[in-house]
Amino acid sequence: MSVIEVSRGTIDLLEQKELAVAISHEIGHIKQGPWKISLLKILSSFALFPNYYLTLCIDWAKKEIDADRFAVMATQDPQSLKQALVKMSVAQIEHTTRQYGHDNMSAKLLKTFKNELRSIMISIKFFFGDSLFGYAHPFLSERLQEIDNI
Repeated sequence: MSVIEVSRGTIDLLEQKELAVAISHEIGHIKQGPWKISLLKILSSFALFPNYYLTLCIDWAKKEIDADRFAVMATQDPQSLKQALVKMSVAQIEHTTRQYGHDNMSAKLLKTFKNELRSIMISIKFFFGDSLFGYAHPFLSERLQEIDNI
């Protein structure tokens, strides 16, 4: 059995057509056979690899593009997929870089350090993608280009 979880933030962020195409994208992942990924995660855990490193042998970028392709074919709405991807990317960056309120000096310094670390991580992901962290989404620009080619 497969389950698709949709956060309240995603529901609030996306318009109805964008939400439909995003869910179609996730159904595309289910059709890809998630048992293979689950098996690699389990084997990775047994081998004591953190972050499921054995799943690095999966071409994640291709899986994302294929799920995008499935969503466009299922909904016949490439524009809504593009809009949803852009909105979610912007929301993720805003969430990651959000500044926190003012507290005492040590808490403020800790929050500043965390914000700087987040900024560094965003820069690394921007230039190298997610693959350094065990999961690789293609760059937004690549996904938008692929949607145009469908």
